[in-house]
Amino acid sequence: MDTTRMEIFKAGLNFLGGTFAIIVSDINRKRLEEKRGRKQKDKKKEIDLNRIQLRESEKLYGSVNLNIEETILRVQSHLEDVERWAEAVKFIDLEKKKSLGSVYVQLETFLIPAKRHISPRERQRTIQLEKAVLSDKEHCVILGQPGAGKSTSLKKVCEIIIGEKSEMGYTFPILLRLRDLGELKSTTPIMDHIYQILPLEFDFNDRRDTTFSIGAKEAKEEAVFSFLNYTKPILVLDGFDELKDSNAKAIVLKELREFSRKLKNSKLVLSCRTGEFNYELEYSNTYEIAPLNDTQIELFVNKWINDKEKAKDFLNKVSNSPFADTSIKPLSLAHLCVIYKRIGNVPDQPKTIYSKVVKLLIEEWDEQRSIIRKSAFGSFQSDQKLEFLSHLAFYLTTTFQASTFTLVQFKTAYQDICADHGLPSEKSSEVVKELESHTGLFIESGFEKYDFVHKSIQEYLTAEYLVKLPSPNTVREHFETLGAELAIAVSISSNSSLYYTELVLNYFLRMPLTNSFYSSFVSRIISEKPSFNQNKLVGASTLALLSKWINPEEKKFNKNQLYFFDEDLYSSFFGLSKSLGLKEQKTKISEYYDYNGDVFDGEFVELIRIKKPTVHKRLPSKVYLPIKFYMEFSEE
Repeated sequence: MDTTRMEIFKAGLNFLGGTFAIIVSDINRKRLEEKRGRKQKDKKKEIDLNRIQLRESEKLYGSVNLNIEETILRVQSHLEDVERWAEAVKFIDLEKKKSLGSVYVQLETFLIPAKRHISPRERQRTIQLEKAVLSDKEHCVILGQPGAGKSTSLKKVCEIIIGEKSEMGYTFPILLRLRDLGELKSTTPIMDHIYQILPLEFDFNDRRDTTFSIGAKEAKEEAVFSFLNYTKPILVLDGFDELKDSNAKAIVLKELREFSRKLKNSKLVLSCRTGEFNYELEYSNTYEIAPLNDTQIELFVNKWINDKEKAKDFLNKVSNSPFADTSIKPLSLAHLCVIYKRIGNVPDQPKTIYSKVVKLLIEEWDEQRSIIRKSAFGSFQSDQKLEFLSHLAFYLTTTFQASTFTLVQFKTAYQDICADHGLPSEKSSEVVKELESHTGLFIESGFEKYDFVHKSIQEYLTAEYLVKLPSPNTVREHFETLGAELAIAVSISSNSSLYYTELVLNYFLRMPLTNSFYSSFVSRIISEKPSFNQNKLVGASTLALLSKWINPEEKKFNKNQLYFFDEDLYSSFFGLSKSLGLKEQKTKISEYYDYNGDVFDGEFVELIRIKKPTVHKRLPSKVYLPIKFYMEFSEE
């Protein structure tokens, strides 16, 4: 402990010694007033209130024993623990811990939590997190989705205070990670934690009845509040959502309310997942961490990768991927950076990232920190939550065809699917709060508005629901709105080649699907890079699919759609098809189709089926390809 803090601390302890006598005297004065008040209610006789005094047995006597050296050593030990906690960032995918300073990026917070936003313009009203916490005397509640950066930001706050850079003059941090409380055996766990750091000894008279116990407890607590207000530490409470159960939350919340009232110069800072804190604390401001903006993402990546050229390459690859929206959260972006540094690239198949993000948020992040979250709904654990969210994603996507949903829409969906998952029909509000706080995958994003944390995660969860159905036929009526999701389903299925050919030959070729569907499905197949095997039927199915999309015989095609893809995507699709048995020789471009020399309408070559597949008899007898497309295949 430096000299300045030492002097403030010693002065605070001396102040405590003088204040304690006043506190005890004030308690005795209140007791006397209560006694006189009870006597005054007895209207049967006149009473001289001045003659009524406390008996010796009714008085509270107490003193505080100050061992300044021991107290300073205990506080010094706590500060060392805080420094160790704050100095580094570590998670399982990271080979070794990183210093906080090397990767920290200042975050922005919404002035009003997102779930209370009525207008989109409110998302523009932000303040830097450090300023929100440290720029005034109001207590502070920091909300955020899982992985938003709450704990990391509180580490920075502690580092600032320890480094004596607080504009408001806060002297030292008192840290309590609320998950460390475990089973609560006290009604004042926060105060008990402070007693451990400040080993103040109080002596009281020997009487041990209920009245005395309450008085002694009150005297000790008032003494501690006086000391805290004099010395101005900042009390950092990390992870209200990580408390063991609802009973623990109720106990801590009650104590938080008292601290928020009685800490006037000292400051309370609390962090919590957004879905777990729907309360107001007196003399407090509540903020919510905003998603990373483009500038923050670039700075974040450069710090984590620590190589300008590689960081630029990473940003380019992620921004052009289907999972780009997952990079707006520090936790998932950090994992993406670590994966890139380990393999020198972002994963080739987006499904790797979807799966990683979902597992990280729904289960792994808590497991890494030894946090157990009990469900209020029996067996509604992580696996069941994933199944419910997949069903919910499918229902909301197909029914409302949107990525943001009203409260009414969510309740409609919940009522229709809750029975399939053993959830009570009347508990929709409680279920969504648990999903938000336990997983962060489905969140309240505005006033009575809900959405999935990332659009790509909504698509992935919908695809999870699709591939687990007994047959695609049960949902074929929704195919038109599921182009991207069906492409992801192809990628994550246990046999991408078989799933793809089943969809194309048994469904797509027999359905009146629009240009919008084909654009969505084909472009997403290219992005998802499914693990197709060298099954020549996949190539033939692709020819049939493109021919059905172009559909020149109907004379309804738009020539611009032939060039829907830019050169990179166009070449990518050709390359995919060539690896599946197309262009085996100049005139025979498929195991199943051959060019008959005809040109249709001056734009297309006509290919005739020369062989029937043994399994799929529905392969069309002829297909059409743009001449440009055909020339790509037939070049030597």
